[in-house]
Amino acid sequence: MVLSAVKSCFDKYSFVSAIRANG
Repeated sequence: MVLSAVKSCFDKYSFVSAIRANG
């Protein structure tokens, strides 16, 4: 489902953003 893919990408982006903020 498209919505699922979008959520996956959003979660991945949030995960990367969190690491950058901590780093």
